Parts: sequence; C-alpha cells; structure tokens
Amino acid sequence: MDQILLKMKSAGYTNFALGLPGNLVPITRADYVEPNPRFGAPIREDGSDGFQIYENGGATACHAYFTIAALYKLGETEKGDRILMPMLDSFSRQGFSGRAPNGLTYDWKDWQGGAHEYEGFLVDNYHALLAVLDRAHILKEIP
Repeated sequence: MDQILLKMKSAGYTNFALGLPGNLVPITRADYVEPNPRFGAPIREDGSDGFQIYENGGATACHAYFTIAALYKLGETEKGDRILMPMLDSFSRQGFSGRAPNGLTYDWKDWQGGAHEYEGFLVDNYHALLAVLDRAHILKEIP
C-alpha cells in the first residue's frame, strides 16, 4: 500500500476529494478496442492526450473503498482518513453526481475536477461510504 501511495504522489495525484484514479499512467492507444476520445481513448500512441479522461486515469469514488479499507485493516487509519475525509466532504456536496456546465457528468473527473462523463448517478461511487463503517469498527466506535 505504501508503494501505491508513493506512486500516486509521484504521478501528481493529491486531490482525494475527487476519489481515486483507476490508473496512474496513461493507457496507450494500442490498448483501446474502441478509440473514442470521449472516453479517454488517445490519438497519441503513448496515451498521454487521453490521460485523466474517464477510465484512462480519471478520478472516481467507484473503487476507492477497497484502497481505504485495506489501509484501515493495515492499521493505517491516518492514511485512510487522508483519502476518505475529503471524499466525504465531496459526497456531502453531491460531488459525484449530476451534470457540470459542460453537460458532462461528475461520475468521472480529471485530476483538476473537470467532469468527464458516465451516467450522472453512478451508484458504484457510493460503495466508498462503506469505509465509514470499517473506520468505526477499527476505532471501536461501533461494535
């Protein structure tokens, strides 16, 4: 987990209010079956022009639960909290649902918070809220 967090930092990802990126390096053009730039498919072979768009490094809360839960289970509560607490603030402001002024939705965002689509209410994002219960169990706040 320390290596993953170090890689995140070296890649420049620090805004956990956006959730977590699915990958930290660009996906190359050759790895795309359907080359649709709307979903992060790059034109450049190295994938850099599609990076941070949708599932090509975009940030989402979708799978963040597993990272946070792993940190809590390892006793790394502070590290888990550094991810969870900003996300909870975003959830309180509906930061993972709805449409942006550009017409795209907030399910997936670039690392600056720009909306990059999906369906507008991706229920997978809310799976991350289970980390609140994991945290409470670890801190013995609930039995």
